[in-house]
Amino acid sequence: MTRKNFLKQLLTGGAGVAMVGIQLAKAGKPDGSKIYHNYLRGLYYYDFEKVANYLSSGNMLKLKREPDNPYDKYAIEVFFGKYKLGYLPRAENKVMANLMD
Repeated sequence: MTRKNFLKQLLTGGAGVAMVGIQLAKAGKPDGSKIYHNYLRGLYYYDFEKVANYLSSGNMLKLKREPDNPYDKYAIEVFFGKYKLGYLPRAENKVMANLMD
C-alpha cells in the first residue's frame, strides 16, 4: 500500500468517523455500531441545522485543517458540501491534524 492510498483510506475513514458523530448528535442516543465515541463541536454555531435533514450514513464529508485557528492549532473543520458543520473535538484532533499536514 502506498502512502497516498494509506492517507486516502485514513481520511475517508475520518470522514466516516465524523458522520457517526453527527448521527449521534442528531439522534441524541448511542447506537450499537458506533466507531466514534464523541460529537462534533460547534454544530449550533455553524450550518448543521440547515443540512441536518439531508445527512445520512455514507455521506461524504470534507475535513479541512485550520492551522491558523487562534484557539486550537490542530483544528479540523468538517464540511458537508459548502456547509460548515463544526469541528472535530480538540481533545481528539492532534493525530488526525498531523496526518493531514
